[in-house]
Amino acid sequence: MKCPICNSDKTSNFLSIDNLPLILFPVKGEMRDNILNKTIDSYFCDECTHIFKKPLDENESDIIYKKYYSFYPFDNLESMNASYRKPFADLFSRVLTRVKDKKFKTLLEVGCSSGKQLETYNGYNLECFGIDPSPLNEMNNNFISGKYEEYKFKNKFDIIVSRFNLEHINNINYFLQKIYSDLSVDGLVFIQVPNIKTYIENLIPLFLSHEHIHYFNPYSLFLAVNNNQFEIIDAEYDDKQSIILGLKKKLSNIYDWEKINISKTDQSFYRNYLIKRNKLKNDIIEKIDLEAQTCFYGAGMTLGWLLYDLDLKSKIYNFRLIDDNSILRGRFFPGTNNEINNFNSLKKDIKLNVILTLNPFYHKDVIKKLKDISEDINILVINKNGLKKI
Repeated sequence: MKCPICNSDKTSNFLSIDNLPLILFPVKGEMRDNILNKTIDSYFCDECTHIFKKPLDENESDIIYKKYYSFYPFDNLESMNASYRKPFADLFSRVLTRVKDKKFKTLLEVGCSSGKQLETYNGYNLECFGIDPSPLNEMNNNFISGKYEEYKFKNKFDIIVSRFNLEHINNINYFLQKIYSDLSVDGLVFIQVPNIKTYIENLIPLFLSHEHIHYFNPYSLFLAVNNNQFEIIDAEYDDKQSIILGLKKKLSNIYDWEKINISKTDQSFYRNYLIKRNKLKNDIIEKIDLEAQTCFYGAGMTLGWLLYDLDLKSKIYNFRLIDDNSILRGRFFPGTNNEINNFNSLKKDIKLNVILTLNPFYHKDVIKKLKDISEDINILVINKNGLKKI
């Protein structure tokens, strides 16, 4: 299998998970037993260290985006502002300030979901358009419900944005070439994708999902845009949860990679991750009391790993799910009978095992809240150091 970024045939198996739901969002109760499951396989490129999976077939794509994405809970989630939305808004503002002499009039956001995130561009005097196959759209006539790759625009755009969209694309080169074609001569492109290097550094045990085809590190994303005739004019990626690029069309085929200080990550970085992940898996199986009343705090990807890859949903006698996102309250992870509740549902002086499965950024505050309930609560955290007892 060839790498979709650098076209190398030096690729190998990376991770596989059996019976992973086609969508890992918590869903309404009536849907929890109707979500399809399928094995997920991922691959690793020895040349550019890109991680990828096979493209979705058309039927799977339609099920995920036209049906399951109606449960997508993150469009209005305030906690995403600091780690994802604000860094993008800052880079966008920085680039437009730098080129303030240019008169940009139109902006297209590819993969804009409900259209809520177009509020980022308020104050820039731009006419904004969005295109997305999502069932969540709430926009006016400037919204196109459909797939960007299949839509032919009559006019070119001064700015094109792709936020958390490129990782979903089957054919990266076709997609980027279409952006190049739809962009005005002096136009700008802004791309934001999850930074898989940060996920691996923090030992996130599950970052694979069926709808994500690509798992970019800074080098593989820079290589992709460079191969499709874009020049990087600004970037954010060091120690960030996402990679953000500001781009323009190349003026020549000569590009100085050193000016953005990009380097390829050593393969040992990924091998060490797999070793640590396997140790974490063994530690959890050995240290979690399957007979005790257990609470998982945080309805994210780490919880998905525990429920499906480790199959704790069928092994733990009694467990509860807690999450501070009010949108998720009353929902269920696919194939489970455990309703998601809020923190206030935990009673004082309760004897409970609590496993923190949320972003480590929030661990300190959550631990304090739990200790205020009872000193008898047994708290385990999953972070880059593995499974640790507090």
